[in-house]
Amino acid sequence: MTPLRVLFVSELPDSESGTHQYARFLDDLGRYLGEAVPLARVPLCEVKQSVDFVILETLDVEQSLARCDDNHRSQLAKRLIPLYPRRGRGLFHSQMERLPLVGALEALRVGSQDLADAVSPKAHGLTGRRDLASLIGITCADDLMMPPSGYCFMESTKHNGIAHLLADYLRCFALSSCFQDA
Repeated sequence: MTPLRVLFVSELPDSESGTHQYARFLDDLGRYLGEAVPLARVPLCEVKQSVDFVILETLDVEQSLARCDDNHRSQLAKRLIPLYPRRGRGLFHSQMERLPLVGALEALRVGSQDLADAVSPKAHGLTGRRDLASLIGITCADDLMMPPSGYCFMESTKHNGIAHLLADYLRCFALSSCFQDA
């Protein structure tokens, strides 16, 4: 199987110069996928290169998609994994219900990835399709913050951090029938 092509798109203003706050996560994800994950600081609708998935850092997924033409919007939505603040679920979860998103990443978990992830197998911070959880050996967490229908908060005791979990999830998603139709 050829490596998946993943692009990280940041629509947020660059608040600090130097290394991006998710640089370590992107390096680790690239290592698990077998291909580097580049960072693009552009509006989502400017992504014209052929990629399998787009991780999107934005304030509003629907607004980001609304700036794109209809065909491009449809193709991007089927490949999106937005970052979101988990405890601010209201707007995000209602958007996830309406859009055919791949999944979503909890921004705090992605940004706080540390060296302990590499030695202690555990991972959480991904909201993904419930039907794919058992295929990659992860569990759907019981949580008071209910995810959108068909999705669940994923937890793993066999993955070394969120990058490892996301890489396995994306491979499984790419093999699923929903991705083949996209």
